[in-house]
Amino acid sequence: MNVNGRLNRLEEHFIGPEFHAVEEGFAVDKEIDRRAAALEPLDLLLDDRLRGALGAYLADRFQQLVGLVRSENYCLPHLIRAIRRLPRLLALLLPLTPPDLRPDLIAALGVNTTLGDRRLGRLQSWVWCLTCGDGRLPPDVGEETVGRVLRALGGAPDDVMSICRVCDGCGLPRPCGVCPDPFAACPHCGEAAWTWSNQVGEGRPWHGLAAAKLDPDLSPRPRSRRRTRERKAC
Repeated sequence: MNVNGRLNRLEEHFIGPEFHAVEEGFAVDKEIDRRAAALEPLDLLLDDRLRGALGAYLADRFQQLVGLVRSENYCLPHLIRAIRRLPRLLALLLPLTPPDLRPDLIAALGVNTTLGDRRLGRLQSWVWCLTCGDGRLPPDVGEETVGRVLRALGGAPDDVMSICRVCDGCGLPRPCGVCPDPFAACPHCGEAAWTWSNQVGEGRPWHGLAAAKLDPDLSPRPRSRRRTRERKAC
């Protein structure tokens, strides 16, 4: 069964019939179509075990997304945006990931970073750096470069931090604290200057390009008239 088929089955089990409702201006069916289009090419890359693991992870994240959108306290727009970006990011990232590293990368997506493997936790943080827009995959980056970064993350000692250095030139994140440092300069563009991933902000020349690549059709969530009336009544 392909990735989207697994997702549909898992969502019917975990979320139930109301999953397909349209609420708060958030069209779930449209969201499913967006995700399906992004993930379809991955079926040719992944074996059945990896398709199952990826499907289970994305079903869990999508359940989280629906819960956040339906929440009374809409206070995590950055998390909603990041979860909506995941399918498109993975569709870009997994083809650039060397085949021998794909199992670890998919396993890292769902690891508990507090209790889990520190090595997988660093891989997860790197993926979320890309998903949140603190870094990006440059459009001309190749499998060799992505493989070098992932191997450095996976092979680093446990005390190496999960936070990344983001290239000031192209936006590619890379690990820090690895000795000896394999990346004195960006492995993609050669730029030496970098910024901590949690300090990047939105003023980088590549930032808008990265956002457009991951979420070209995102729009602000409309306020709920029903809930607004309820709050006024209170």
